[in-house]
Amino acid sequence: MKLDRIVKGGTVVTPAGTFVGDVGISDEKIAALGADLEPGPGTDVIDATGHHVLPGVLDVHVHLELPFCGTVSADDYRTGTRAGARGGVTTVIDFAIPYAGESLGQAADNWLRKAEGKSLIDYTFHICITRWAEHQSQIKEMVDRGFTTFKEFMIYESEGWQSDDRALFGTLERMREYGTMLLVHAESARVLDERGSIR
Repeated sequence: MKLDRIVKGGTVVTPAGTFVGDVGISDEKIAALGADLEPGPGTDVIDATGHHVLPGVLDVHVHLELPFCGTVSADDYRTGTRAGARGGVTTVIDFAIPYAGESLGQAADNWLRKAEGKSLIDYTFHICITRWAEHQSQIKEMVDRGFTTFKEFMIYESEGWQSDDRALFGTLERMREYGTMLLVHAESARVLDERGSIR
């Protein structure tokens, strides 16, 4: 087996425990674990002696450059992914939220532009369905583009993001059809309004 890179001599952390040894990488995937893996011609060797070699962390809920309630979240794709990488994060999943009148595809394209040339690690997006009547026919296109997780909000009516029971039910039916997953921001807008009126 040709290995593109070997991380040698580190304390390798696996689900089964730790061992001192090597990690062999081929085509950007872990291809071999063991002691004294032999490099071939052109194999990049990284000496990890005295260091832990950990699996990369996926942060599945980030908000980078998110316009929200008249402001924008503090971190962009440069600062946010730099901070994540320092903590061992190798992939982030942000939320691509359509601006007023936009399609799901336009939302994905907007967030791709925010990340392009800035992100220091891998990234993808949960695609946010904010207007069920318009967006329901666009879900399949997003699945075909490789996006497999979607998000709906039970609050944020003022932002134009709120989904009702009909929208949630319809989206869940689509998720079942396509083998994808729906994330739900599950709060009751009416209860929150009621709690606010008590104070």
